[in-house]
Amino acid sequence: MTEGKKKISLREEIYLQLKREIEEGIWKKGEKLPSEKILCERFSVSRITIRSAIQQLEALGMVETVQGAGTVVKQEHVLPFSFDQSDSVQSEIIMLLEYRMVIEKGVVALTAMRITPEEIEVLEKNYEEMTKNFTDLILFSHYDSQFHTLLANFCGNPILIEANNQIQEHMTTTMEKIVSILGSGMAIKYHREIIEAFKVHDKKRAEEAIGEHLQTTIDGVNAYLEHVPDGKL
Repeated sequence: MTEGKKKISLREEIYLQLKREIEEGIWKKGEKLPSEKILCERFSVSRITIRSAIQQLEALGMVETVQGAGTVVKQEHVLPFSFDQSDSVQSEIIMLLEYRMVIEKGVVALTAMRITPEEIEVLEKNYEEMTKNFTDLILFSHYDSQFHTLLANFCGNPILIEANNQIQEHMTTTMEKIVSILGSGMAIKYHREIIEAFKVHDKKRAEEAIGEHLQTTIDGVNAYLEHVPDGKL
């Protein structure tokens, strides 16, 4: 297999192959997938392509990337979904994610320039609680939502802070649903990148991290919707 211009198609091909192998029991629940290096050599592709394919598996709840432990099989088949299957729930999640894509990139840019060492310490404590509770998805979603609230609170713009407060109830509700779909691995990864960008006041790096975080979330939710009857949550 060689990596060409159509990276999306190649990513999909690798994702489907890994998904099939998990379903066939080559890697069972609790077992680790081969390392990125080994998968890169096997498929003759870049780490970016492998990570994208694994993110699709994470979006289905089949695997989870655990910090320091690699990618572990979480379920051998697509998990059934337990939320109310209504168009309004689906629309609310996607619309909120699109809102966050537009607003949060600007928020983290301001925060990167203005954040204090004390505020970074608050984010570190939040991150510590997230990693400590990564298997408790309800509690994890609370700290995940809180992290994004802190990003707004530290940006130094009262209008943006108030705007975030106005949607906080929706944020909390949808965050629980998103975390239940995608698991905790992606948030842990990207929140770490955002904090590291803040430490050196790197505005561009922070914007790129939140942008990739939210786009990956949108892609993950959409990938899940493709496997839910009628495309509903």
